[in-house]
Amino acid sequence: MKTRNAQMMQRLAGAFSLSKWMPRLFGCFCVFFLWLSIGSGAYLHLAFAQDVSLLLLLPTAVLSFLLATVLAASFPRIPTDALFFFVSLTACVVNWLWNGPGGVSGFLLCLGILAVYLPCVIFTFDQCKPLLDRLHPDKKSVWISLALLATLSCTVVATITCLRYKAYSAPNFDFGLFCNMFGYMKDTGMPLVTCERDVLMSHFAVHISPIFYLLLPFYAIFPSPMTLQILQAVIIFSGIVPVILLCRHYGFSGKVTILFGVLYCFYPALSAGCFYDIHENLFLAPLLLWLFWAFEREKYPLMYLFAVMILMVKEDAAFYLLLFALYLLLGRRKHLHGSLLALLSVGYFIGALAILNRLGAHYAALYADATPNPAIKGPMFDHYSNLIANESDGFLGMLGGAIRNPGYWLRQLFTESSGGAGKIVYLLQLILPLGLLPFCTKKPGRWILLMPLLLNLLTNYTYQYNIGFQYHFGISAFLIYAAMGNFKELSLPPRRILALIAATACCCLYLATVAPRLTTYVSAWNTGKESYRQMDAVLDELPDDASLSVSTCFVAHVADRKTVYELYYHGAETDVDYVVIDCRGGMDERESKLYEKYLSLGYTVQTRLRDLLTVLQKPAAE
Repeated sequence: MKTRNAQMMQRLAGAFSLSKWMPRLFGCFCVFFLWLSIGSGAYLHLAFAQDVSLLLLLPTAVLSFLLATVLAASFPRIPTDALFFFVSLTACVVNWLWNGPGGVSGFLLCLGILAVYLPCVIFTFDQCKPLLDRLHPDKKSVWISLALLATLSCTVVATITCLRYKAYSAPNFDFGLFCNMFGYMKDTGMPLVTCERDVLMSHFAVHISPIFYLLLPFYAIFPSPMTLQILQAVIIFSGIVPVILLCRHYGFSGKVTILFGVLYCFYPALSAGCFYDIHENLFLAPLLLWLFWAFEREKYPLMYLFAVMILMVKEDAAFYLLLFALYLLLGRRKHLHGSLLALLSVGYFIGALAILNRLGAHYAALYADATPNPAIKGPMFDHYSNLIANESDGFLGMLGGAIRNPGYWLRQLFTESSGGAGKIVYLLQLILPLGLLPFCTKKPGRWILLMPLLLNLLTNYTYQYNIGFQYHFGISAFLIYAAMGNFKELSLPPRRILALIAATACCCLYLATVAPRLTTYVSAWNTGKESYRQMDAVLDELPDDASLSVSTCFVAHVADRKTVYELYYHGAETDVDYVVIDCRGGMDERESKLYEKYLSLGYTVQTRLRDLLTVLQKPAAE
């Protein structure tokens, strides 16, 4: 009995060592704060909890402290206090980020949280090192766990994007036009569209993207805009397969493979890049990763197959292939394959520009007499107009400017026309979730893998350095590939620290960028689903063969017809049978003028659905 009592006293004494009671105390505070603020974003305001008596803290803290002490004394070989602090603080972090603001404000909040949370994570994993060293997940466990994580991320993204469509929040540019294009592809096999340039024309006159035909069989079976949103998520997260295969090639352990799988599944740029709906760029991340894997495994026929598929994504995808070719030439000394890929990318790009010029000239001539004249042109270099002194010089003018005035190009890297710091925020959003690993190399050749960043940092086109758009799928693949290659060559201590930084920053930024979107659209659907159903019913009653001009967020819902225009660009033209105006929040000034103009042209109000929409019908021919 005395021996047992002595052992218990010894355990209690051990439970009050500095390394145990300090995290226990902080854990108790986290429990108290979580109890006050769970499920609320009110903590962001100074007045939050000012009326709560601090006396409430005492019994809550004492009770949780005693329970944690008993737990620590009962299991002395397990770092229960570190785990208690970690779990309670993690719960607070999830609550802070899930209910925090979006955009740049959410990112800055995330930086502040990371400054406090990261030391806790490193401390906890140091305390738990003996336990973690015993974990050796086998190949099957790795595949199953990462398949589940990829499915989870895929489901979250598909839910957000489908609810965007269902809640009439997905605009014509760039979702409605793709819905219209797939409707034509299903019926005619041609990528025709009417709502992109306000005339019937091929989408390939704007961007050459034959890769879209891979989605056509699925759309033909399930012809719905939501099919496109779901397919986008599935294709993006199918990239987990080449990630796992690359990890196996590098000889990574099961734990490291799970780490990179987590980084891929919860990399904020991949999920957030889907938030502006489907784009051809979605193919870049998985295809580039397959390209990297085929090269590393020396499966060169597959490498060239994936290279061709990458070129099918879009004309400017040739830049990604060219940069990879430079990496092979300068970084890996693979002169034959590097030269062939370079020739392939440059040759394709020149050919694609010629096709776009010819198609642009064809449609410009075809619709030369159209009123209003549609904005049809060849290759689009507008995104880099800040780098082109003379618009007529096009791409060659941009290259010439880089040679003649490199200092100007350097100035463009982190400056915006608005004078903001958006590019710096964007860069941090890309590299922090990877723990700065893409930069951790002594090999100059591997820095070539970071060059795709220039594509989005040199432009003043705001959307290209906004994580909520689709312009960084290719960049993300390069950064993940660079991170994996660099991680393989690091010594053990920095590997562990950088791995913890990457995993923690990735998950926190995911919560800051993705979770608020999920909450927003779920809430929007739950509060407005009856209104959306009424709007669906009105639009479904419009004749299938009728021509329409509709507000931007209505285009996707009526895109399965031959003639549909976006009202904003089409204007008051009498060539449509029906006009549908979005009245949510009231008509804006332009749409109010168009409404009055259509009434003066003899159109009559067919349906007025409260403050949701108004349908105007063309007068019957006399």
